[in-house]
Amino acid sequence: MISTETGCRQSEVHDLPASAFVLDHPVRHLQLAFEQGENRREIKNSASVCLVPLVGVTLAAAKRHADEFPRHRGKNNYSGTMTTYLRSNDLLSSVQHMIGGVRHTWESRILDVTKRMDVGREMMGHSVKVIRGSPDHGDAMDLAQRQELALSLMMPVPDHWA
Repeated sequence: MISTETGCRQSEVHDLPASAFVLDHPVRHLQLAFEQGENRREIKNSASVCLVPLVGVTLAAAKRHADEFPRHRGKNNYSGTMTTYLRSNDLLSSVQHMIGGVRHTWESRILDVTKRMDVGREMMGHSVKVIRGSPDHGDAMDLAQRQELALSLMMPVPDHWA
């Protein structure tokens, strides 16, 4: 569910260390960052290092799994397992979709609301310098702004998750 409501890449979800879940902050969020040590984790690029607000089903999932996802960490079984789960619960747009495509559905939802491609790309950890026409990432949204946008797009939390 974190994938469906954050636009995070698969590896950004299944390889999250427990320390990435920040649930004691006024804006609960994930910290996507390069990790060192035993559970070394690389992020695709520097634009992908960001704070991702947790709202709705993402917050519920993070609370349920705040000790990370050991079943999938460092393994190649996440995509198949999650695609099967989402299909069996009718949470994919079509039978052709897989978990990896959920990320871009999130981007489309942001574009529908904001009418700005750079906002969706920024929320998803893409570099937006080409879109904005500047060498840096421009005025990045702060965590509270990211949360506000995520709240406007969130799916309802199923009763059995509460």
